[in-house]
Amino acid sequence: MNHYGNRSMQETRTATISALLLSMLLATGTAYAAEPGGRIEGVVGDREISVEMDPNQSDWYGDGNSGGVSVLSRPIAPKDGFGRISIGFEGSDFRDGRFIDFEVDLGVAGSPGIVYRATLDDGLEVTLERIETHGELLHIEGRVRGTLIRQEVRSGKRDEGDFLEFELNFSARLGNHY
Repeated sequence: MNHYGNRSMQETRTATISALLLSMLLATGTAYAAEPGGRIEGVVGDREISVEMDPNQSDWYGDGNSGGVSVLSRPIAPKDGFGRISIGFEGSDFRDGRFIDFEVDLGVAGSPGIVYRATLDDGLEVTLERIETHGELLHIEGRVRGTLIRQEVRSGKRDEGDFLEFELNFSARLGNHY
């Protein structure tokens, strides 16, 4: 500062550049967070998993608290027989747990007609912790646990003796609003 208590040109320029850089940094972080993406993490059987969701195969419809949500992961461990995980649900009030349907599927790598499936009818436990809309983007976080039972997709025939206990956490930012 000069002897009148005012900022010098150099100090003003430095403050302006600092403010501009901070604004750019914050805007970049916000833009990144606004992109579709997310993760599914937890345990399936005796295997710990952490996998990115596939933003091109995940979407939602409705008003953010009712409608439908579909989250599909990238393949987990094809060499070990694990394909993609799908978490899908429909409901009239997500925040209050009013689901019409809630389903978790684990694809069997190399066997497109077979999945391990858990539904509300199987005692699936669901907790949604965050549901927010930002324009066309839905940000949703939650936990789901239960028992995945081997099932033939076309016939619906289930093998109750072939199952996997699981507990998953998911965090997804979904675009593709329709």
